[in-house]
Amino acid sequence: MRPVNRGRKVPKTRAVWLCAAIQCVAMTTDTTASYDTINCLQQLISISRDSEDGFREASRDVRNQDLKELFAMIAQQRGEFGAELKRIVSSLDEDPESSKDLGGEVRLLWLELKAALSAGDEHTILFECERGEDAAVNAYRDVLKDYNLPADLRVMVERQWEAVQKSHERIRHLRIVSDPAKQADSSKTQ
Repeated sequence: MRPVNRGRKVPKTRAVWLCAAIQCVAMTTDTTASYDTINCLQQLISISRDSEDGFREASRDVRNQDLKELFAMIAQQRGEFGAELKRIVSSLDEDPESSKDLGGEVRLLWLELKAALSAGDEHTILFECERGEDAAVNAYRDVLKDYNLPADLRVMVERQWEAVQKSHERIRHLRIVSDPAKQADSSKTQ
């Protein structure tokens, strides 16, 4: 074991080595943070893209005009969220189109929406939209909980998460009031 160098100057080569080692550790930490940040943003891009596609399709195929407008508005919003996230990933010199797929979970939920659309049952369509929104809310919540995002990015993700929660609550409310069983019960009491 070498004796501690007390009060003496550190040789220049050793000082250069220490400085390089510190920079290397800092770069590794930054790279890891950037990788984690990019990974979580790519997950949200995938969620936004799937939601946009699902709501756009629902808007085209549902018969109720109010639902058409609601679904079109949400699809547009999710497209804007995805574009915002893609700009950030691009600014980090990464390809936003190589978004990570969350095991196809959300895509599968939107495919089930497609099946509900073909049946044309408004309650079932709202039920499937709500399930898709459940997955989106959970994905945003997990990103906010599991990743140490830079402050400005966290604010943007929280803003998107709040909007997703609001649309989720609105769709849940519409599903509840469109429940055929509740409508049948209310007609019996009249």
